[in-house]
Amino acid sequence: MSCNRCDELMVPFLIRTPGELGKAVRVVQANLTDGTLEQAEVADVTSKGQFRDLREDGPWDDVLSYRFQCLECGQSFSLTAETYHGGGGEWTPHNGTTFGRRRRPVMDEIERRAMEMLLAGEHPSLAILREQLAVANVAGRDFSGVGFLTKIRVPPSARRLDNPPRLIIGDVYAEVSGLEHPVGFLLFVTEGVLDVLECFIHDDQWPSSPPALVRAYYVRTGERSEVVEVTERDLREAFE
Repeated sequence: MSCNRCDELMVPFLIRTPGELGKAVRVVQANLTDGTLEQAEVADVTSKGQFRDLREDGPWDDVLSYRFQCLECGQSFSLTAETYHGGGGEWTPHNGTTFGRRRRPVMDEIERRAMEMLLAGEHPSLAILREQLAVANVAGRDFSGVGFLTKIRVPPSARRLDNPPRLIIGDVYAEVSGLEHPVGFLLFVTEGVLDVLECFIHDDQWPSSPPALVRAYYVRTGERSEVVEVTERDLREAFE
C-alpha cells in the first residue's frame, strides 16, 4: 500500500536506547515537515499532544504512542516507546490499516490538465509553482453545483514565491463531456503558495455523471471583454 513518498519508512525497527528514540523522533518530524506524513488522530492512542512538539533529546512522557499516515497513499505507521523503565519501543508500518481515515483525494484528469497548462511557461514564478505542484496534495474538494473548488496543500518545506501579492491565473478553458459550454479555471496563489483551483461553468449545473476532459486550451480577453481562444499563450495577460 506504500508509495514512493513513504517507501523508505516501511522498514520496522526496535527502539532500545534513548539515542535511538531521539533519532526516530528526528526522522518522523522531518517527514511531517516535508509533507510525507501527517499525525493521525486516533481515539485509543495514549499520547494526545502534537508529535512536532517533542524534543529530540527529551524529556519525554513515560509512555509514547503516536500514529501517522502518508499524505500521498494513506499508508499508516505507529511509533511507541516506554521510557519510564527503559522498556524501549518500536517503529511499525501497518499494512492495510488506515486508522479509520480515508485516503486523501488526488487530482483527477481535468484538474491535472488544467494545472499543467496554468503553470506552463518560462516565467520564473511558474517554475517555482511547478516545484510546489510536484510535492502538493489535494486537501479537499467542494462541489458548488456550478463547478468545484479544489484545495491544494503544499508542504512547508517547498520553495515559496518571494514577497508575493495574491496571484490569480485564469487563462485556461476546457471542453468536457456532459456540458454544452466550456468550463473555465482560476488558480489562486496565496502568500506565495498554491492554494485553490476553481472550476466554473456556464451551464445551469454540473453534470450528474463524472465528466471527461475533451480538450483544454488557452484564452485571452477580446476587445469587447469576450473570451477568445488562442494558439499561443500570452503570459502578460495570464499574470494581470
